[in-house]
Amino acid sequence: MNRRTAPISNALGFTFIEVIAAAGLVAIFLTGAFTANSRGLYMIRCAQENAAASKILQQRMEQLRTASWTEITDADSVKAFYVNAPDAADGCKQNSETVTLSAWPAVGGVGLTRIQRATSGALTVPVNEPNLADRPAVLVTTRVTWTGAGGRSRIRETATVIANGGIGR
Repeated sequence: MNRRTAPISNALGFTFIEVIAAAGLVAIFLTGAFTANSRGLYMIRCAQENAAASKILQQRMEQLRTASWTEITDADSVKAFYVNAPDAADGCKQNSETVTLSAWPAVGGVGLTRIQRATSGALTVPVNEPNLADRPAVLVTTRVTWTGAGGRSRIRETATVIANGGIGR
């Protein structure tokens, strides 16, 4: 008896094209997973920077809220608050800060005081209004600017009105 064996083409297994298609699907899946992971880490970094900037603003605003009226309206006194870097500066690298004090309500003839703290820590007072102490209140605006994740320039800002006599006085 002559038995025929099965031809090789009928053997079980995968063809080369099936293997390439499976490898392509795995590559597409891994690319998507790595892209999603990268984007998630970027968003986490942005959130950390925003939280640090908010903490910087809160710290600076609390320093000003606890100051006396003469300290708030005197550029040299406010400048003294900005000599040291804020506690949260590590979470928000290469940041610069600006505080602007202006008469509230706005009045013609009375300007504003602006104090800037550069990323190097250098302090400048490009504008100084000595007559703020004569006003009933000042608008205090604090701003933090930094280069965030992805090299984008970011800004966080807050403002409040502080009255002569302070809170509860």
